[in-house]
Amino acid sequence: MKKIKLVVTVIIAISLVAMSCDGNDISLEPKNTIECNPVGLGESHPYHKDYRKILDNYISKGFPGITAAIYTPENGLWVGASGLSDIKNRVAMNTCNTLFSGSVAKLYTVTAGMILYEQGKLDLDAKISNFLPQNVVDNLPNAKEATIRQLMNHTAGMPDHDDEEGLNDYIESNEGNLPSAEEQLAYLFDDDPLFVPGESVQYSSAHTLTLSLVIDSIAGEHHSNIISKEIIQKVGLTETFYKNETGYPSPKNLVNGYLNSASKNNDITKESINYCKGSHGDAGIIASANDYLLFIKALIEGEIVSQNTLDTMLTPVWGYNQSDYSIGFGLGFIMGSTKNILNKIGHSGATAGGMSHVYYYPTKKAFIVLLTNTLAEDDEKLIQDWSGNFVVGAGGNSIMEDLESIHF
Repeated sequence: MKKIKLVVTVIIAISLVAMSCDGNDISLEPKNTIECNPVGLGESHPYHKDYRKILDNYISKGFPGITAAIYTPENGLWVGASGLSDIKNRVAMNTCNTLFSGSVAKLYTVTAGMILYEQGKLDLDAKISNFLPQNVVDNLPNAKEATIRQLMNHTAGMPDHDDEEGLNDYIESNEGNLPSAEEQLAYLFDDDPLFVPGESVQYSSAHTLTLSLVIDSIAGEHHSNIISKEIIQKVGLTETFYKNETGYPSPKNLVNGYLNSASKNNDITKESINYCKGSHGDAGIIASANDYLLFIKALIEGEIVSQNTLDTMLTPVWGYNQSDYSIGFGLGFIMGSTKNILNKIGHSGATAGGMSHVYYYPTKKAFIVLLTNTLAEDDEKLIQDWSGNFVVGAGGNSIMEDLESIHF
């Protein structure tokens, strides 16, 4: 099983390909359900039928299961699900299911760092070499020059360990298990830097993996303790799990994870759990759609860090510019603007057994969370159906764009 990163070119735009979806038996009615107390307005929501139609449509295209949480100030919260959480036993996906974050976890890790920043413990412009083991400083590309801020906004110029064939081979040979964080970074020791720190911008999971080690050193404790105490417990997230929470990495209502379309039924649940358990800051969160929404909403509305700190996090470095739109990175955030209007802030993820979108739309003060329990690794049509074009208003070529088109 290949280790998958969130590729910026995937979330920006996917070339349309002339492929037909495999036929699948996912349309069978679920035989079993699990007890779940629904949240949000459900069927009483004015857009309930529109949202459900979109989710059901993409289940028919090959996704095993999908769950979503949508909030607008005008209509409140809607949380819904479609498809199956377990194909073999035909268990229906529901709103209480917890799904793998993939790279959305990066936003939690950066937020943990910004909490230390607010406490006066972390200097954003400090060299990361002050906080890393000497063998990492001596061998990791740009580790001697990069700053903490540059890790957070992807301007540190480190190549991505997710691209290393040797690491992917290790994961595949070990049922999804990962080596330690330091051992993951060691796969980059012979690589050249992508650029001089601060001179360009390129997404790399190695930036957040390295950041997690820096946070551990500064805090004098594992970064998961900060996430648990200052985010999960502070916000009251009862369906979010990372390292310390009871039940992790297999909490109640965890979905089965799959590879590619539902018709293939490539169940990689064991590998998904192992990979999640071994992730170190760049992935590894498990949560329900509602809890992902509660997290980003609390962050945006100043319940986790102050407005001044949030403004610092929302200072973008633009890395993809066209005449009508731009895509860039804040501290922990992926950000999009159309005609110089910032209109999309959040993060996406892809990991063993799941893909995710968690976004805030500042022009509407709205939020959309979208999760599935499959990794579209080789199915280009499924990737297009999930990722489409990152820019708001680009057209209805993916499930995210279809949901956005209702309100934006």
